[in-house]
Amino acid sequence: MKLLLTIIVYFIYLFYIPGQNYLEYYSKINHAKSLIIDSNYQHAALLYYETFEEFDFEYARDCINAFEIALAIGEDSLTIYFAEQALRRGVPFSYFRNKQETQNPTSTKHWERLEKDSLFFQNEFQASINIEIRNEINTMFALDQEIRKQYYNWWNFLFRPIIDRKWKKTNLKQVNRIMEITKEYGFPGEQLIGIDLPTYHHKVNPFQFSAGMPIILFIHHYSQPNSSYDFILLEEVFNGHIHNEHFATICDFEAEFGKNKHEIMGYYGLKHHPKRYQQDDFKEKRKQIGLLSNSKFQELNKTNLITKFWNQLK
Repeated sequence: MKLLLTIIVYFIYLFYIPGQNYLEYYSKINHAKSLIIDSNYQHAALLYYETFEEFDFEYARDCINAFEIALAIGEDSLTIYFAEQALRRGVPFSYFRNKQETQNPTSTKHWERLEKDSLFFQNEFQASINIEIRNEINTMFALDQEIRKQYYNWWNFLFRPIIDRKWKKTNLKQVNRIMEITKEYGFPGEQLIGIDLPTYHHKVNPFQFSAGMPIILFIHHYSQPNSSYDFILLEEVFNGHIHNEHFATICDFEAEFGKNKHEIMGYYGLKHHPKRYQQDDFKEKRKQIGLLSNSKFQELNKTNLITKFWNQLK
C-alpha cells in the first residue's frame, strides 16, 4: 500500500507540479556525479554548468562540488563561474580563497576581481532569502539546542523526565510552525532561508553549506512516533524547497523510530535501514526522488576530488 501511494504521488507531482521540477535537477546532478566516478571530469563540469544555467536555483553543496571539479582540471572560467554561484548561495569568499591558494596559486587576476565582487554577491544572497523566517528558524534551533543541553547534562538526570516533556512539547510546536510556513511559503530550506551560517549559532559547522536547522528539528521530532508529513514534504522535494537527501533522512528517522504507528514513506536507507538490508534495496525508491543509490555513493566515497556532503547528517 505504501509503495503504491508513493508511486501515485510521484507521478502526480511529476506531471502536475507548477514551475521547475527539481527531479530533473537532481537527475542531472546525479549524472554529473556518475561522470566523476568515471573520471570524466570535463564532461561533469560542463553538465554542472548546463544544469545551473537551466534552473533558477542551485544548491550550495552542488556549487561547491562543481567548483572543486573545475579547479582540479584547471578550467579557470568555470571555476570562477561556480564560485560566483556559490557566493550567491551564501558561501563566504574565504572558503574559495583558501582552496585557490592551495590548489591553483598562479591564477590571481580572476580571484582579485571575484574578491572585489564578493560583497555584492553576499548582499545578493541576503536579499534572496526571507530574513524574518530565517530569524524564526534560528530562534527555534537555539531553543532546541538549549533544551537538549539541559537534557544531556549528567547532573540533570533526576530532572530528565521533566526536561523531556518540555522538549517534546516545544519540538511539536516548532514542527507545527514549520508546516504552517511550508503551506504559506514552501518548506524553509535553502531556497527560502539560505544556508546555515556560524553567525547564526555556535554549533553550525562553517563547512556545512546547507539549511540543516529545520532538518535537526524534524529528526528530533521523529526520534519517536509522530504524525507524518511525508506526502507534503515529498511535493517540496519536487519543488526544490527541501533537498532530497534531507527528505530521505527525515523518512529514515520516521521508519527507524516510528514503531509502525503512522502511515509513512518508509526507509530510503540513507541514514537508517532495516536489519536485513542489502546495499541497493532501495535503489528504485531512491530513483523516484532523484537520490543516488547506495552503491553509487560508495563509489563516490573513493574519490578525493569533491567534498562528500552526503555523508553528513545535515
